[in-house]
Amino acid sequence: MCDNVVIHNETEMGVDPKLCGIVYEFKQTFEQKYDKRLGEFHVYIKDNGFPYVDSVLISINGLLKPKFNILNISKGYLIEFDAEELKDTIAHEFSHIFNGDNEYKEKKAPILFIYTGLFGIVCCLIGIFKSYIFAAILVILLVFSDIVMYKIYKRELQEMEIRCDEEAISIGRDVKHYLTTLEKLKPYGNPILLIERQDRIRQINK
Repeated sequence: MCDNVVIHNETEMGVDPKLCGIVYEFKQTFEQKYDKRLGEFHVYIKDNGFPYVDSVLISINGLLKPKFNILNISKGYLIEFDAEELKDTIAHEFSHIFNGDNEYKEKKAPILFIYTGLFGIVCCLIGIFKSYIFAAILVILLVFSDIVMYKIYKRELQEMEIRCDEEAISIGRDVKHYLTTLEKLKPYGNPILLIERQDRIRQINK
């Protein structure tokens, strides 16, 4: 632990002592920018060879509140990416945390699931007691509305990623290096979205 940052190493490999300082640096930068304190912050080094870094909400009481944002960094990421690339990604994830993106995703996803489930039940009941044709029409409308809602939600998530890129650069990450980090992430993520993110960064920083 260093400066209110706790590292949980779930791997057998050693972790660079500088990692704690890197996380603390960005934690402090975003706390000052948003005038908001996270308190004790936890980072988990996952025993996973696939390179990834993400921030998620967890609860120490299972499904009960309070929930806290944490940072997950895979062993694969620490092996494949250097310290500066790690800084780019951590800055991006802290932007998600301080903008409440993880809380938003946690609230929005169940709403979509509940909507689909309730609508499906209504369609089944109408089919049983009323008209199968009318129920079939409702099913078609359900599928169509689900597709539209999913596309809107997906677009919101994409815009979140782009906003976090912009904020990471605004706090001092080098534009060219950040673009290189995104390029290196393409084999491990969504290449179409990563290209879109790169294009947006180039447009903003002409």
